[in-house]
Amino acid sequence: LAQGIRGRFASGQSLFAATDEGIVRITVEAGDLRVSQRFPDTEPFVDQATQLLPGPNGIHAISGQDITLLRIK
Repeated sequence: LAQGIRGRFASGQSLFAATDEGIVRITVEAGDLRVSQRFPDTEPFVDQATQLLPGPNGIHAISGQDITLLRIK
């Protein structure tokens, strides 16, 4: 999160962010931000520069000229 909030999105009490290893879910635990879940299957579609937007059927990953709909379960 050192690069700011841009490209990440909040859902409920979670924050989703794209990394070079895939999307991560960040939650607050005992007053600290922690990666609570990793989605390594998303790695081929995102990197730390990817912007994420919530959609009704998943997460839209926007990178360069590409927009990919990701469904995370």
